Amino acid sequence: MEDVLESLQPHPNLEKLIIRGYPGVLFPNWMLSSSHATFMNFSNLVYLELRGCRKCKQLPPTLGKLPSLETLVIGGMAKVKFMGVEFFGINDDGATRSSDGGVVVDTTIIFPKLKVFHLSNMSNLEEWDMRIHKQDRKEFIFMPCLQYLFLLLLPKLRLFPQHLTQATTLMKLFIWDCPKLTWMQLPSPSSSSSHNLPPFLQVEELILKEDAGSFSKALVRNNHVFLPKLKLLRVRLSPYSSLPKGLGKLTSLESLDIRTCSKIKSIPEEVGELQHLTALQELRIMRCPALRRRCQKEIGEDWNKISHIPNIFIDDKKIK
Repeated sequence: MEDVLESLQPHPNLEKLIIRGYPGVLFPNWMLSSSHATFMNFSNLVYLELRGCRKCKQLPPTLGKLPSLETLVIGGMAKVKFMGVEFFGINDDGATRSSDGGVVVDTTIIFPKLKVFHLSNMSNLEEWDMRIHKQDRKEFIFMPCLQYLFLLLLPKLRLFPQHLTQATTLMKLFIWDCPKLTWMQLPSPSSSSSHNLPPFLQVEELILKEDAGSFSKALVRNNHVFLPKLKLLRVRLSPYSSLPKGLGKLTSLESLDIRTCSKIKSIPEEVGELQHLTALQELRIMRCPALRRRCQKEIGEDWNKISHIPNIFIDDKKIK
């Protein structure tokens, strides 16, 4: 099988490539080569999917430089424990130069056109950290066009990657069954420099399914709101007895959608701060027995906590 894939040669205008169930340890040389001639064969590639390559420990080193790649799907690579600079084969090649106050700065753009990144079923992935630090006269820009990020079935992933805070275009984040995932460390309170401001995401839509780690527990950390532009929050199959803490601080929130959360027993008092969220226009509750009972119009124990919301739906029935 490895020889068969090795003997293939990509068409110069290849736009979509899907490899599933590849049994080799390394990808073929025509994917691994970083030479200019080979790399140019992929200049039109907009969609790349690598699934079920269970013996591979490293991705082709050209991925981060593919100039037209818009969708990247990676899944089922059980040998991978760490995703970093080496995993994507990132180096200083391909840097562009600009002048900043008379100082020449080398800028490397990683995944320059990527809009969708789908990472799933990586059973042993523990860390995703590009560990790219700003150096003298060097600057790295990571996924500047990213709009949709899917993190699915990553049972050992520990820390949300800080480099994704550079993705100012990120609109939708979907986290499904990542029980150990936590938000990144905050800078020291004694650091007042603008370069040490608390990190945040520009996400407008967040979907949390099953155990999404710390995201399922709290959407603030040390009183810091790291999702200041969030408009839509969907909670699905939560294993916890309450909604994420900090909802009352999401001042841009317009819609809250809770479904199939049988363990959530009530709208907590802390979430009573929802009354101060003037942007909140819609609440949807479906297949949540305890919430359905407590949020009954006029008579439910939690009705006073939600009655200010203009549009309320319970099991698809509009009650307000």
